[in-house]
Amino acid sequence: MNKITLLCGCLLACFAASAQPMLPNQKTDSRPSLQSLELNARCVNSPLNVMTTRAEEPIYEAPEGEKVLYERTSYGYYYEWDTLQFGKREGGISIVYTEDGEAYIRNPVAGWGTNTYLRGTMTDEGIEVTLPQLIDVEPDFENIGGTILFYAAVMKCVDSSDDYVTYEVVEENVTFLIDAEGNISFNLSGNDQTPNKDIIMGLCDDQGRLFFGDAAQYLTKVNLSNITPPEGLELEDWQLYAYGEPHNIKVGFDGEDIYLRNFDYIYAPGTWVKGKIDGDNVTFESGQFLAEEYGYFYYFLAATFENNLYAIEPSITFQYSREKNMMKVPEGQCMVSNPRLSSISNNYPDYMPYDDPVIKKSGFISSYVPANPKFIGFVDFFFEMGMNYCEFHLYPYSEDYDPIDTSQLSFRLYINDELVDNFSPGSDMTDFPYGFWGEDPNLMTIFQLGTNLVMYLYDRNIKSIGVQLINTTPEGEEFESALVIYDVTTDSVIIDQEDGVEMLLGDDVVSSECYDLNGLRCDPTSKGLHIIVERHSDGSITSRKVMRR
Repeated sequence: MNKITLLCGCLLACFAASAQPMLPNQKTDSRPSLQSLELNARCVNSPLNVMTTRAEEPIYEAPEGEKVLYERTSYGYYYEWDTLQFGKREGGISIVYTEDGEAYIRNPVAGWGTNTYLRGTMTDEGIEVTLPQLIDVEPDFENIGGTILFYAAVMKCVDSSDDYVTYEVVEENVTFLIDAEGNISFNLSGNDQTPNKDIIMGLCDDQGRLFFGDAAQYLTKVNLSNITPPEGLELEDWQLYAYGEPHNIKVGFDGEDIYLRNFDYIYAPGTWVKGKIDGDNVTFESGQFLAEEYGYFYYFLAATFENNLYAIEPSITFQYSREKNMMKVPEGQCMVSNPRLSSISNNYPDYMPYDDPVIKKSGFISSYVPANPKFIGFVDFFFEMGMNYCEFHLYPYSEDYDPIDTSQLSFRLYINDELVDNFSPGSDMTDFPYGFWGEDPNLMTIFQLGTNLVMYLYDRNIKSIGVQLINTTPEGEEFESALVIYDVTTDSVIIDQEDGVEMLLGDDVVSSECYDLNGLRCDPTSKGLHIIVERHSDGSITSRKVMRR
């Protein structure tokens, strides 16, 4: 048999533990690779042969049948606060029952959502599942071009102490019992009151490494339904703006009802939310069911963001301009896709927020004036590496959120009030193309990640940094944003308008946000170097750097 030793409460080296939302162009599956979770769980002899002989494709789609949703409460090993701990986990899953007596359980291991299915057979008692069964396939980063297979398997405890638990993989079936009300359960330890670690259904790879496991699961049937638009509803192409970049959505109008499709393209892509139009306002109610993904039920929630915390609200109301085909919310209002109705986690990134959303009908017009660049932060002598760090947002749209073709966009840099035109030897470049990535070892390194323009500046005598966006139409006409200047000496931002009037940003702070050096929101009480961005009563923005030790 294959033995696995698990270090209880061990530290996880997980590279995706940030509680910040994903930005556009990141993959929809937001989980870290299983190989990035180092659990110190090691096989003490050769892998179980039956696991490799049963290698086949995971079941990514269930056959046609009756789909039933269940709320799940489980007890087992889960990732909590950078450690693997035995505890409780709540979520939601679906099971598809086919006419030929099979059942397909989606996301069967509570600690790790795969969006694949475990196949079982209906019996008089419930659903009998033969294990081990292939559940996931991931790239093998240590063997380029190879893959690692992950299985759901039964494992029995053969040795335990305060620090270690050793399991043995066995060939054994698991029966999900179905009661008279249609609720489902399994408890491998046979004790309904206190599920224990003696035997678990876990997730392990073909090398015998244990990652997660359930000693017991209890499934309660629920009646949830998705929002669906009326038959034949005419749909329009709109875009939702949040975190600097838009993503495509569909919008349909049915009298005073409005339907949005794909507001959350990360956790619940393709799902709908419904709102009500009342004059110049559009309101979306909290609590609309979106989808069952990765072992959770996701819901649409309205929320406010204040002091780096999300608070659930009954609804969110947009100000609707029919003339501009645009909807905006007051500052601090958010749309959130969340796996719970009652709370939004401030510790674990299992939700997707869209802060200060703007929704506008699509359509490119070439002659828009670009929105002003937004200063994010500056750090002198970055980590004592002899360079300065500076970051701006460059938004690919106008001040009214009209999208601009990025192939028409460029930007200019001003260092110490001088236009940068000698980025590299022999170059007279003054307009850098949108998305530019380049390095001059004697001057600076510039690269753009999404809308984030990042600069490493090797001059120790930086007094000011200015950025301006230019939209050049196919006919050669140029439309320029204001020149936004960060004054290093006074730690302030100046907006140099086209008419030559300079506006020094106001002193009355109305809100404050904390960012890390990647431009993502973070906990202001956490350790490290932070950029505090403050909004002023006149609409201006300033920033300051803070080191928390």
